[in-house]
Amino acid sequence: MLPTVWGDVTPVTEGTASVRGTLFQKGFPQEQKYSYAETIQGKAAFLVTDKALKGHTKDTRHCYNTIINTRERSLMKDILLIEDDHDICEVITDYFNTKGTAVTAVNDGGDALRIIDEGLESYGLVLLDIMLPNADGFTICRSIRKRSDIPVIFITARGREEDMIFGYDLGCDDYIVKPFLLSVMYMKCEAMMKRADKLSGQTVLECGAIRLDTRMLCCFTDGKEIDLPPKEFAILRYLMEHQDWTIDRDTILNRVWGYDYFGSDRVVDSHIKKLRKALGSAGKQIKTVVGRGYRLSK
Repeated sequence: MLPTVWGDVTPVTEGTASVRGTLFQKGFPQEQKYSYAETIQGKAAFLVTDKALKGHTKDTRHCYNTIINTRERSLMKDILLIEDDHDICEVITDYFNTKGTAVTAVNDGGDALRIIDEGLESYGLVLLDIMLPNADGFTICRSIRKRSDIPVIFITARGREEDMIFGYDLGCDDYIVKPFLLSVMYMKCEAMMKRADKLSGQTVLECGAIRLDTRMLCCFTDGKEIDLPPKEFAILRYLMEHQDWTIDRDTILNRVWGYDYFGSDRVVDSHIKKLRKALGSAGKQIKTVVGRGYRLSK
């Protein structure tokens, strides 16, 4: 439970306030000055300033730093951080909390798998280390992709090209190599989460002459409805969610057929051919990028 400080608000400037209130927390003085954090149930809650916290324990400082700005917090879901280094977890958690984003830190791969099995609906993004006890990051990423399209960013000291390629093949969205800048990490997470939220809220996708209704499971080209088999519909949906991206066969295979599929990746070519035929003239919007994959453009 977050500690709460109540008091009468005296507005100073837009976005700030000055107050003297009572701290209901053992070890703190009865009166202090606080900076504005959020409004809860019509009352003002305040985040203790660094100056006010001077001389108090690190744990208590951290506790107060988890009170977050409601307006900013509403823009982002929680982040699931899977990292066995406790110091890195603390640094990331503290920084993200000051930005208004709650972080759930997990230090064990086995515990992470259990959380994934329970569901990731309350999270907007996963920050994932590779080297973990009981289950490595690649195993965890594979488990995530069986259940969810939540953005996954690897944070790792392993910056080898083959590791990165393998991670992307498993379905991760990006890599951050240690050491990293917290500000850059935060901005990258924020941008990725906003993009994911925008896509999840869309039920109609459009690209050129193609219109896809993901709720009604209907496809239209030039206003005319066409029938698509499930695999072709799934491929088209993924391409439309990633317009102007070059998507390789392995990625399409993993996202549409699943990571447990064993067979040739040429099955993707066969279904792309069928999809183009079904789309008619709009099928030309699906371009073949030689040696790399496919790209859907207007």
